[in-house]
Amino acid sequence: MKNHKSTFLGLIVAAMSFILMYTGIGFINNAELSTQNIAAYVLFSLVLGIISAIFHYYKLKYALIFFVAGIAIGYFEMFRRLMGDLNGWGDLTGLMSLFMFIFTGLIAGIIVQTVYYLYKKFKKT
Repeated sequence: MKNHKSTFLGLIVAAMSFILMYTGIGFINNAELSTQNIAAYVLFSLVLGIISAIFHYYKLKYALIFFVAGIAIGYFEMFRRLMGDLNGWGDLTGLMSLFMFIFTGLIAGIIVQTVYYLYKKFKKT
């Protein structure tokens, strides 16, 4: 049953990520989307979903929380930058901020989860 919940969570994260990416670049930025762009969005969304599913499957609660928070903050920042008037640089700065916050959330989650694991390990002894 745990495997199904992890798969379901991964699919939800992937679907939401794809919808937010497609909405941000396609509608807010008014960019023409090609088949390659959509394939890249699907692949990127699947990677985020797989990472989320792995964190859930192995019960890495803190890593999952930080990672999903990084995704949420990253998309918020991307939308904010896409809506701002940056003289054509909005799409680039928006995507860079998205990637930066997702990577920061991933690394912070792994660090916090490792510290929590070490704390529990040394607390037992």
